[in-house]
Amino acid sequence: MDETSTLRPAAKGSWRRRLAIVPIVALAIGAGAIVQKPGWNEKAHYALVRALHSGTAQIDPYAPQTGDSGRYRGHWYSNKAPGLAIFSTPFYSATRALRIRSSSAPHEIHLLTIFGCLIPFAVLLLLIDSFVERLVPGAGTPTAILLGLGSMLLPFSTLFFSHVLAACLGFAAYYLLWLQQHTQRHLLTVAAAGLLSGFAIACEYPQGLLAVVLAAYALGRPASIRRLLLFGAGVVAGAIPLLAYNWWAFGSPLRDAYVAKPASPVGNVKFLPFSLHGALDLLFAGRGLMTVTPVLAAAVAGIVVLYRRGRRGEAALAGTVSLGYLIFNASYYMPFGGWSPGPRYLIDALPFLALPLAAALRKAPAATLALGAVSAANMFAATVTVPELPDSWSTTTWWNHLAHGVFAPPDGLGQVVWFGSLAALAVAITASLAPRARISRAQLSTALLSLAGWLLVVRVGVSLLLDHSAGSELALIAIVAAVSLLVWRAAVEPPWRGIGRLPRAGRTRSAARCAQGPPLGAGSRSRRESGAGAASRAAAASRNR
Repeated sequence: MDETSTLRPAAKGSWRRRLAIVPIVALAIGAGAIVQKPGWNEKAHYALVRALHSGTAQIDPYAPQTGDSGRYRGHWYSNKAPGLAIFSTPFYSATRALRIRSSSAPHEIHLLTIFGCLIPFAVLLLLIDSFVERLVPGAGTPTAILLGLGSMLLPFSTLFFSHVLAACLGFAAYYLLWLQQHTQRHLLTVAAAGLLSGFAIACEYPQGLLAVVLAAYALGRPASIRRLLLFGAGVVAGAIPLLAYNWWAFGSPLRDAYVAKPASPVGNVKFLPFSLHGALDLLFAGRGLMTVTPVLAAAVAGIVVLYRRGRRGEAALAGTVSLGYLIFNASYYMPFGGWSPGPRYLIDALPFLALPLAAALRKAPAATLALGAVSAANMFAATVTVPELPDSWSTTTWWNHLAHGVFAPPDGLGQVVWFGSLAALAVAITASLAPRARISRAQLSTALLSLAGWLLVVRVGVSLLLDHSAGSELALIAIVAAVSLLVWRAAVEPPWRGIGRLPRAGRTRSAARCAQGPPLGAGSRSRRESGAGAASRAAAASRNR
């Protein structure tokens, strides 16, 4: 980016950059202390891991423990994409061989979570740090910590879901493609990107959408069919574990677990026509993405900043991925994915908002950090209390549980204090390593305006979404647009700054006129007017006499 920054870029290769790994590792170690109570989703992945370790895809002994399963030809199968289980099974087998095992399912699932979710979480943040630092020097680590603490990546790094692993693989594929195009890496880098993207599909089927976008990106400028073919070959190779599993379990590489009759009606997969109300729900409902993590609103604004600063390719890709996942998710019959702190199917798109978030952090640091603090507080409360929030529960549950000391970890307060301490340490180290930001009063005012706008949208949006009428939807869109334009205008040019210049400008013009003297011809005009006035007064005096 070429704009004058409020951050002074750190020198490449300096000790600050070498220590950038410390806050990310501290955050990951802190999150690793949280042992969650597993639900259906985690138990379905866990059942498949144990089945694969035993040499079968059938989870018959474990089916009663989860509703996320299906029956096919007399046997029970997990209805989850097998990528996370395939990835975690070698680790599970190693712990068994070394007799490292727990007496309880939550702690055994926790060990798998560390390997299959928490480590990919840390790797993803390191990738974000590296990528952003190349384009916005000095903003890499702050952006990674903002996303790590202030998005759904945090709670899902402590849950045995496949979202974080898939997001890590998908973003790594994009980063490899970017490196190949901008640093002239070998073309085999494109094939490696395809390999990661293919295995990401094995972890989360919606990653297929991302693979299509990345295939278009792989063409590059000028377009190269060779790059596209290499990427496609890599995708096929990466998807081989998925195809082999489907063939082994269901008799065809193109037949997945959803052919099995679900154990619960919740297991039925249905796609509906795109719903505007569903999209607004995903963004502004009680558990909407912008409601619980408003820092992502700054990231969306950052897409515009990126585009205006010349990073049009990165801005277009971030916007395409985000909008594509939103449309896809709004067409799914269960948009929030059941019990969740938010719309979890949008997690795959979150890493692609990292660079726009860095642009927002540079353009309006105070506002971005203020929204980031709100987001981090929400995600911390969700992680340590009830990350898998039931549909009928409000997000105020997190704060009620936090106030009354009701925590998700079985060991309670000790784990939460440990996690909170390391999270605070990560923030402190990031602040000390980051270049100093000069926060002006105008930026502080913009931050307050951003928080006020977010509160207004949250209060009004939840009420309007209860009414499914088109008028309520249009009213919400109008309110969001008005608040966004007001905050944007305040960030670009605070209105009070222009108002303050008006009196000063008037005084300056008056002073300039006085210094220049009367305009040309003004003296003779004044004399003529004086003479005419004297004559009229003399005539009036004679009439009176």
